[in-house]
Amino acid sequence: MKFDFNALKAKMIEKYGSQNQFAEAFGTSENTMSRKMQSKTPFSRDDIVKICDMLNIPKDKVGYYFFTEKV
Repeated sequence: MKFDFNALKAKMIEKYGSQNQFAEAFGTSENTMSRKMQSKTPFSRDDIVKICDMLNIPKDKVGYYFFTEKV
């Protein structure tokens, strides 16, 4: 199943300037973050918690940012 991470990417860019700068701040490689954003590698629960903290995503919006199916 593939997910639509466009809203998440926009939030990363809004706060960090680019997905790559966010990946660096997150502590992972550009390639790893890219694979996650393309649904090739899943986000772990720990990833989701940390990303929500870094981007100030409220708990009631987690589904919107991480579990919107790509159609």
